[in-house]
Amino acid sequence: MAKLGEFQGINPDGTANGLLFPASLAIVGDHVFVTNLALPLTDTQGDEPEEDVTRYTVSRIKLPNR
Repeated sequence: MAKLGEFQGINPDGTANGLLFPASLAIVGDHVFVTNLALPLTDTQGDEPEEDVTRYTVSRIKLPNR
């Protein structure tokens, strides 16, 4: 088991730095592609970092030991 793509805050351009809410994994060769579903889960303002995301991303992460 490996921990990959740890969340490290929101970048100035509105993208998540790392994986905030990883979803939809796809393994292709020696990489895993992961969508970063960063949608607010509650209506309360100011309680979730994903409220500051304005650009959504797909991450490509090299799998260890492949």
